[in-house]
Formats: sequence, C-alpha cells, structure tokens
Amino acid sequence: MKETTERIYPLLIAGLVSAVYFKFGATHQIPDKISDVFSQAVTISSIAIGFLVTAKSILFSIQDSSILKQLKLCQKDSLLIDYMMDGVYSCAIVALYSGACLLIDFSTPEPFHYLVVGVGLALFVWSLFTTQRIVSIFAKVLRQIHSN
Repeated sequence: MKETTERIYPLLIAGLVSAVYFKFGATHQIPDKISDVFSQAVTISSIAIGFLVTAKSILFSIQDSSILKQLKLCQKDSLLIDYMMDGVYSCAIVALYSGACLLIDFSTPEPFHYLVVGVGLALFVWSLFTTQRIVSIFAKVLRQIHSN
C-alpha cells in the first residue's frame, strides 16, 4: 500500500461509516444502554493505549532485534513510530470523548444525541483502523523475517 493511502485510509473509512450512520442509522432510536457502549469504549481504548505504548517501548529497547533491523532495512522504523503514536493518540481521543459522553443523559431523547453517537462511531472506527495499520505492518515485517 502506498504511504499516502496508508496514512489516510483510517480517516476515509471512518468518514464512510459515519456517513452511512447519518444517512440510515440516525432515524432509529438510540438504545437505552448506549452509556454502556461508551463505558466499554473507554476501557478498550485504555487497553489499546497500554498495549501500543508497551509494544513501542519493548520494540525499540532491543536494538539488536531482527525485527528492528528489518524495519530499518525497509526504512519503516520512523514510519512505524509515527503510526504507533497515531494509534495512541486516536485511542486517547476515543477514551476522552467516550468519557465525556458518559456525562450525557441519553434517557430523554434529544436531537444532538444522534450527532454525539455519530461522532463517537467515527472516532472509534478511526481508532480501530489506525491500530489495525500497526498490526498489519508488524505482520509484514514478521513474514519477511520468517521468509529469510
């Protein structure tokens, strides 16, 4: 995948998902348990942040590892750091946004609730694909190491 495509596809997919939500899903009633979804989003995002930060620190603390050598050989080491930080930032934004959404009373329907849920959905999808991008790069590197 080209680097420019690789950089923007999480945003494009998030935009597409939110557009579909606003076109078709915003006409349905928001479930009563939506606060539970936001609560779980905080938990999942926090776990993902811990995983990404730990993986980054372990990966770059072992300077002589074959994975790091392969990343440098492919000139993907600085790109991977950028992508890892994108993943950390996106997960942090989802956690903060979802935490703020826990303060909203969804028991009485308000017109802005659909916007809140749509933005939350877009942020979660963006975060999901920024994290998936990191896992995909690691998988490529591991396949190259295994084939050598």
